[in-house]
Amino acid sequence: MPFTLVLDSIEDLPEIVQAEYEQRDDGKFYLQTTPAEGFEVTQPEKLMKALSTERENVKKLRSQVGKFEGIDPDRARSALEKLEEFENWDPDQQVQERVAAREKKLLEQHSKELKQQEERSVRLKEQLEKTLVTEAATKAIADNKGSIDLLLPLIQAQTRLVQNEDGAYRVEVIDPLDNTARPTSTGESMSIDDLVKEMRGSDRYSRAFDGSGQSGGGTPPKDKGRNPVLPTKNGIRQIRSDDQEAIDSSVEDIAAGKAVIVDPPVMV
Repeated sequence: MPFTLVLDSIEDLPEIVQAEYEQRDDGKFYLQTTPAEGFEVTQPEKLMKALSTERENVKKLRSQVGKFEGIDPDRARSALEKLEEFENWDPDQQVQERVAAREKKLLEQHSKELKQQEERSVRLKEQLEKTLVTEAATKAIADNKGSIDLLLPLIQAQTRLVQNEDGAYRVEVIDPLDNTARPTSTGESMSIDDLVKEMRGSDRYSRAFDGSGQSGGGTPPKDKGRNPVLPTKNGIRQIRSDDQEAIDSSVEDIAAGKAVIVDPPVMV
């Protein structure tokens, strides 16, 4: 026989059936059931209340979602991130950072240009020095009837370019051993012409000039009983003036300032 889920009274039911009902606070009797296979008998009031609550939640959610209708979520998220950045944005700090970055870029560019300018100045000075020394030395050697091929490298190794206070450049004769300026016998700065005349009158270089040289005919003999090799001074190799073979084989070193011709030491 079928059972009624809710009864106002169970007096007319057999005792065995009455045991299956439970009287609740509302005075009515409810059939006791056990959930099975996902189905459960419960009070409709609770279901209606739960359904009503869910309907209200859905209504609220629809109202909230309606405000964002037509808005792209990704773009909205990106806009919120930018808004957060602007909220933390410090104008003074941003200006300082941009100024510092600009200054760094300008300094790097200036340093690069300055380095290029310095390198260009060095090249121009070297070219100017070579031109001035070569022209002055060639003229002085020719005027004194000397051998340009032999004497020019020797003169280049004993000269340098210096700048006066007024910015003009001039050639200065130096001592290749210590790079100090050489004066004349009167104390004035020695010129290339003075240097060439000194070389013409010396035993060391006179053979490089026409119509000059040592009396006795020819190169003085080497002292075969002595060691012709002289010690290096300040990184510059010294060559004895009576060692013509060493002089002839060292013209490039002499021209480059790596070697210098000196008078042989006096042996007692």
